[in-house]
Amino acid sequence: MRVTVRHGINGDEELTTQVVVGVTVGWDLMEQMARKLALDSPFQIVFYLSCTAEMLSPVRTISSQMAPIDSEVCYLVRCH
Repeated sequence: MRVTVRHGINGDEELTTQVVVGVTVGWDLMEQMARKLALDSPFQIVFYLSCTAEMLSPVRTISSQMAPIDSEVCYLVRCH
């Protein structure tokens, strides 16, 4: 399954990655985005589902029941 990460304000696609069903993906995406944005900590990244604005846990897993719209998440960066 593909997961696309978009900027939470302007909607630009920032990252697209393949994930395995049943694998924790939240933390992995947080680390990838923190590296890409040269942030001090992955904890500065907050993900949410674009369809519901539901905040995603770093321990969120990808399931085979996820709808295609759930495979698109948005992120915001927290300031210290």
